[in-house]
Amino acid sequence: MAVSFESTARYESARGQSSYSPTHNLQTGQGNDRMVVVGINFEDAQTAEVSTVTLGGNAPDGSQEILVGTGYSGFTWLGWWFDSNLPASTGNTTIAITLDDAATEAIIVDVIEFTGVHQTATVRTNTYSRTSAGDVSTTVTVDANDSLAVGKWHSGGTGYGSPTNLTQAQAGAVNSSAGGIGYNLNADTPNITIGWTALTTRGGLVGAVFQPAPESSSSSSSSSSSSTSASSSSSSSSWSVESASYVPKHWLENEEGEDSYGYVDVADIPLANQADYYTWLTGSPTEPTSNSNYALRYFMSERKTLEVVDTHVEQYLCLEENWMNWYRYTIYGGPEPTPIPFSISSSSTSSSSSSSSTSATGSPPTVNAGQTKGSTLSGLTHSVAIPSHSEGDVIYIYAATNGNRTMTKPTGYSVAFENVQSYADRTTHSLWYKTAGASEPTKVAYSLDLAEEGVSIAWSVSNDGGIDVISANNTGESSSVSCADVSSTVANTLVLRLVHTGNDSLPHSLESGQSWIDYIGYAPAASISVQYATKASAGAVGQIFIDINFTVEWGGRTVVIKPA
Repeated sequence: MAVSFESTARYESARGQSSYSPTHNLQTGQGNDRMVVVGINFEDAQTAEVSTVTLGGNAPDGSQEILVGTGYSGFTWLGWWFDSNLPASTGNTTIAITLDDAATEAIIVDVIEFTGVHQTATVRTNTYSRTSAGDVSTTVTVDANDSLAVGKWHSGGTGYGSPTNLTQAQAGAVNSSAGGIGYNLNADTPNITIGWTALTTRGGLVGAVFQPAPESSSSSSSSSSSSTSASSSSSSSSWSVESASYVPKHWLENEEGEDSYGYVDVADIPLANQADYYTWLTGSPTEPTSNSNYALRYFMSERKTLEVVDTHVEQYLCLEENWMNWYRYTIYGGPEPTPIPFSISSSSTSSSSSSSSTSATGSPPTVNAGQTKGSTLSGLTHSVAIPSHSEGDVIYIYAATNGNRTMTKPTGYSVAFENVQSYADRTTHSLWYKTAGASEPTKVAYSLDLAEEGVSIAWSVSNDGGIDVISANNTGESSSVSCADVSSTVANTLVLRLVHTGNDSLPHSLESGQSWIDYIGYAPAASISVQYATKASAGAVGQIFIDINFTVEWGGRTVVIKPA
């Protein structure tokens, strides 16, 4: 389903406000995979920031922000609300904004409504800041073609130029500052660079990328009922698999209406399980680079005739309807291969024609969508936006700062490790965590003993049973970072690989079998990245090497999380 632009609006407060609650006329009703993005920016003589934002009384599904400057400062915030978190009907609703201090200049609020947006896929974000006049731009990862990119910007003066790789939705100056927002409906893999030209001073930019909804997906009730109808026509018996994560969400019927089949899009499989899917499909945990050797097939429900459904292994995984088993077919030429039955679960990634394969008990921890990241200018206190989470999830904050500094964890958090240096003490990094309660703040802060810049990534994990083991802190000065091997004590673990370096050393390579949580770089302070995989069996997790953009001082670490 293609993402569609629906409407946009702008609201501006008076000067000197610590809260602002404009009334927004919502143009899109429930359904059609809608999403509303809200961008906020303002100037302050101190360092005021957003404390809370609600739309229709609900907090956002995710947000990202950046603060530029330590005296006079500019603040930029971007948040998003998916369909189930929005008012059901069109009409007036309130956007309620509170700041931690009164803003010297007007609070500028930009709103865009979209439809056709994936409601559960990972949202990618990145930020950029500059304290002098010039252009702002940021490069954001794109996980699927025809994704939606959104950029919200702020300028400390009234001057601004034109959008870069964006369609302007709103732009304008109020009193002595300016701001705007734009979008791109056709962002393609692997990334997109977006921005705005000729900002006067204290330029800030927040970029975000949202995947398109699956072709047969819609959050509307009409689509749901038609999907149910197709499902019921495909088989008279019910079926299930061990892990609901792999159950096809959509059903299709062929042109004659005689047979139907289920499919699953890789985008619908949790990132933590995609390596399992590729391993089962091709024997390798990485995404296939060629589709020529693989074809996915299914048995027609009555004739049992092999029919080619699609040769694009990224898109379809098909179901044999009567036996309720999954099949892999590998085409190397010659006679047709024998189908290999395989019942997928998140605890087993091997395929075998016999029942002797071993599967571990339980499911591995799951990294949730809605991670946050941010860079902060030199200071003693650094704020971190809290990621999307549910009560009982574990929230992790990975932060790094320039030089050998003492970092103090946010209030209420526990220490996984703290104040660990890279080679030659170039950077210091820490990992903190806490179990989310019924109500968590939208952001927290950590502190330093001396003023420095900082970078952070925050994410949440479901089914988290606590940290099993943490490796030694490998260090070096090169263009390749090593994250050490450790041995997990239990099966079905989540294995994190954490990298911190001096300067902005991005991009960092995503290694075979891994998935991104996120990455961020901020020159000249530090860069950090976190990637992960799941491991079905206990024992050695292996050492991996992560390439960085140039030779610089680095540190690398492996953290293993147990299932609950």
